[in-house]
Amino acid sequence: MLKESVMSQYKIKLLIILFYSSCLMVFLYFPRMIKFFSPTEKTLNIIIFPEMISSNILEEFSIKTGIKINAKNVETDAEVFVHIADKNTPYDIALLSDYLIPQLISKNSIAPIKKDVLSNYHLIDKIFKNNSTDRLLSKEIIYSVPYIWNIFGIGSNSAVINETEISWKSLFEPMNERICLPDEALPLCTIAALAKGYDLQKLGSTEMSAISQSLKEQKKYVEIYTDTNIPLLLVNNVIPLAYASYKTVLLSHQYNKNIQFIIPKEGGLLVTNDWVVLERSCNKKLAVEFINFCLEKENAKINEENTEFLQTNSALLSKFWNESAQKNSCPLPPAHVIKTSNHAPSNLPPQLLASLWAELKVYN
Repeated sequence: MLKESVMSQYKIKLLIILFYSSCLMVFLYFPRMIKFFSPTEKTLNIIIFPEMISSNILEEFSIKTGIKINAKNVETDAEVFVHIADKNTPYDIALLSDYLIPQLISKNSIAPIKKDVLSNYHLIDKIFKNNSTDRLLSKEIIYSVPYIWNIFGIGSNSAVINETEISWKSLFEPMNERICLPDEALPLCTIAALAKGYDLQKLGSTEMSAISQSLKEQKKYVEIYTDTNIPLLLVNNVIPLAYASYKTVLLSHQYNKNIQFIIPKEGGLLVTNDWVVLERSCNKKLAVEFINFCLEKENAKINEENTEFLQTNSALLSKFWNESAQKNSCPLPPAHVIKTSNHAPSNLPPQLLASLWAELKVYN
């Protein structure tokens, strides 16, 4: 009996130990077990300029797909370049200026995309499918997806500037008038190159030296370097000439009909911002799903209404290029003008542009 009593007590103690051990194991490993048996939350890490894409698009995508968007907001192309070039970058997709694409391809930083997985690629107007990076594409594979765009020219107050033909040279010899220029090195270099008649895709050290000198000489005419408040400056007659996008000038024109959008005789400057998928991304399928979502007509329309950028969607462009719209007092340049526009230099490293800009800012 004594032996049975001892064995019974031993079993009870063993059961108690097993019970508490099981509780401890559940406490320690239950979160991992839940994570193992439940679906993992999908996250897409993107690099964007916040003023180029509506937050409504990001929120709607997460609601409809359950995919969390982790957005890194940037302010310059140089910042985008640094993030993408980083070998340890956690990002999957980026929205960037098209001039960066050839440089990123050469560094194997962005992934090719098969067109057949882009279900909404057909919605993009053919003008943007044949942009300056077309030489790097094949019929089946692309490296970037044009999403938004702007055409840049000169905003001119006809009550002050009554020249019949305006050139990019007008921003370097503005008849002693004050002008407004962008606070970025790339467009400054581009318009200086156009004024000098250079081939934008073949700018070497000799051309860049001459461009730098032209920008320094031009500085005495510059009222301000800015990409914002341009309508305010034009409408209030602070400046009669400004480097500006069509939408910026259109806003100014609504308040002062003398302000016109002019494509200089050397041609306008067409800038697209494209989606690219990063080569190191482990979420390439999610990235493509997001691109397709952004290209849908309704989403593209939302983005157009909430930003200062035009969409590459053909259907949305038709409202600007129909017969009645072209008769407006400040129409968007017709499709053939857009098609023959210039493209920013694609061989200028961001570091070189940053150095030139820093030198220009301190020049007196």
